[in-house]
Amino acid sequence: MPDSDLRTLLRESTRARHARVDALFGEGFTGREGYAAYLLGMRALLSLLLPRLPELAPLLPLLEDDLRSIAADSVVDTETFAADAIETTAPTLPDSEAQRLGWRYVIHGSSLGARVLQRQAAALGASPDHGARFLAAHAQGDGWRALFAALTGSTAPPAEVAAVLAAADAAFAAAEAAFRRAIAAMSRGVPA
Repeated sequence: MPDSDLRTLLRESTRARHARVDALFGEGFTGREGYAAYLLGMRALLSLLLPRLPELAPLLPLLEDDLRSIAADSVVDTETFAADAIETTAPTLPDSEAQRLGWRYVIHGSSLGARVLQRQAAALGASPDHGARFLAAHAQGDGWRALFAALTGSTAPPAEVAAVLAAADAAFAAAEAAFRRAIAAMSRGVPA
C-alpha cells in the first residue's frame, strides 16, 4: 500500500465520526461554559489514554490549570470541575503499535483544530498565560508533525492498517462520548 494511502484511508474512514466530534463545538464555544465543557472532555480523554500514550503527560497539568482558571473566573459550579466529574471509556484502548498510531492520529491531529479553538478561547478572555495554556501548548506541539512523518514512512501490512483504522474510529468514538458527557455535566452545573 503506498504511503499516502494510509493517510487517505484514515481521513476517509473516520470522516463521519470526526464530523460528529467537530459538530459538538462547530459553532464555537457557547461562552465559558462551552469552553469548560471542551476542557473537561479533553481531560477525560487524555486521562484515559495517558497510561498508553505517555507523551500526553505534559498536557494534563495545563488542562487542570485552565479548568482552575475558568472555575475561578466564572459562576460555574466548581464541583463540575472535579477530576472525576467526567468519566469516559473506550471500546478498545491501544495495546499495539498499530492501535497507538490510530489513537495518535486523532489526538495529535486535534492539535490542528486547537489553533482555531485557541482563537475562540481568546475571544472569551483566555490566553496562553491564563485559561488557554492547554490549547496553546497543544496547538504548538510537534505531535502532529511527528505523526505525519510516521504515516508517511508507514509500510504496514493490511492487517496492521485495519488495526490503525479501527483504533482511530474508537478514538473518535471515545472523544465524542467524553465531550457529550462534559456538555451534559456543564448544563447541569450552570445555575439557572
